[in-house]
Parts: sequence; structure tokens; C-alpha cells
Amino acid sequence: NTKGKQTLFSLNHWGMGDGADLGIGNSEGSTRDWTFTKNAGDYSSKRLRVYVRPTHTPAQ
Repeated sequence: NTKGKQTLFSLNHWGMGDGADLGIGNSEGSTRDWTFTKNAGDYSSKRLRVYVRPTHTPAQ
């Protein structure tokens, strides 16, 4: 929510392995979106699952 300055989920520098920036919600650090925290290595377990429901495609 950019207007409300709220971070829901953030994954920055994803190619950096344990040096990536990972967070849920706003960071309490200097950036709300976890940029430059390099904290992915702090998590003992990391798994992201994304579930998407199919939508109805209107007839054309």
C-alpha cells in the first residue's frame, strides 16, 4: 500500500541468497520495505507458496 506507506511482503535483492532482504509488514529499520537489511540468512526456514484461483474468462 504505497499511499498508506505499508509493506505487506518484501523480497529485495533475491539473487543474493542469505544476503537478500526479506520481510513481512513494515520494517522497524530505516526503510519500511526491508531494503538493505540483508536479513534472509536470519531465517532458519524459508518457503514461499503462492496460491492463485483460476478466474472465469468471458466469452468473446
